[in-house]
Amino acid sequence: MRLNQIDGARGFFLLSMMLGHLASFIPSHVGRLTHHSNGFVDSAQGFVTISGIVIGLVFGRRLLHDEVGVVRRKLLSRIGVLWRWQVFLLASVIVISACLPNVPTAIAAQAGDMPWLTALLGATLISGPVFVDILPMYLIFMVFTPAALVAMNRGQWARVAAVSLMAWALGQTNIPEIALRAFFDQTGLVDQGAYVALYFNRLGWQVLYFAGLAGGFLMAQNRLSLGFMHGVIGRNLALASILLAIVFFALPRLVAYGGLEVETNNFLFSLFDRQSMTPLRIAVFAAHFYLALWILIVAPTARARWMRSLSHKLNALLTWRPLVLLGQHSLPVYAWHVLLCYLLAIFAATGLNAAPWFIREVVAVLTALTLFVPAIFHAQFQRYVRVSRPVHSFAARKSI
Repeated sequence: MRLNQIDGARGFFLLSMMLGHLASFIPSHVGRLTHHSNGFVDSAQGFVTISGIVIGLVFGRRLLHDEVGVVRRKLLSRIGVLWRWQVFLLASVIVISACLPNVPTAIAAQAGDMPWLTALLGATLISGPVFVDILPMYLIFMVFTPAALVAMNRGQWARVAAVSLMAWALGQTNIPEIALRAFFDQTGLVDQGAYVALYFNRLGWQVLYFAGLAGGFLMAQNRLSLGFMHGVIGRNLALASILLAIVFFALPRLVAYGGLEVETNNFLFSLFDRQSMTPLRIAVFAAHFYLALWILIVAPTARARWMRSLSHKLNALLTWRPLVLLGQHSLPVYAWHVLLCYLLAIFAATGLNAAPWFIREVVAVLTALTLFVPAIFHAQFQRYVRVSRPVHSFAARKSI
């Protein structure tokens, strides 16, 4: 994948995430079209994996010419930037939830009875309000990234894989949940009125991030070989991925409309649990991810015209400049999407739920389009900083 395609994919996942979150309190058909509702894969999985790829690309390339200490300091600096955005989002959500008038109970609960304690738990990444799930999880993954990159650079791939797989296996048990519940019981945080919630199981989800990190690292160092995709093995994997995608696209509809027993439905859904990232959930995501790669890499030279056309269309989508722009400025875009969700849930959800369906569709589309506002402003700000920096440096040298 080229860098533009990676940024475009991240932009697509942000747009999909906005529509999916919006549909959770303002029902719309366009919101339900997001992959979140179609076959046990969703934008969050893609976003986390792509984020790992980007970090692996950027810092894997730095390891080619910088010392480990320099790369580690730059990673820590990046972690600091992410943490400041986390604190900004926390403060904004708590102020919105606690201070605005006529706030719905579900939103007001995000601040808890003691907002300062809720803020402390969020700042230490122990808890977090709804829609602010990915950023604190990403921050925790970033803390362990320097050690993982150094191990990869030394060729200790088995160690990295073993640690990640053991952490994921632990996440499939009830042990982390029991430990967290015991911590909250012992400290009495819930009794003191703090908002305590963790949607994503960090131990389960880290396997996506570190798989992406490994792929990005190998790409950066020109050590990622995808030649097998052009052969029989690659074609058979693509066919298997198509089969998996079809089966698991149909399964949710079987559960919804197949007249199965409640216990059977619950069992089927437990096999694809999103929070803990179960094996089947990973398998379905891997199938979709591989199929997209195969279409981009192999299909352009396929004999079948329709396959070449499909590859061209997917490439055109991922390199579409608006999506690339969103992906290049993902942090402010993500923050904007969180704040928009809260403000719309407070001021517009009740009225829009009673509005005609086409009004809801228009609002969903227009709201998603506003994601380009922070992306454009951030791009302009970065351009201003690049242009003004040499001027400031020259002025400083003259003053010395």
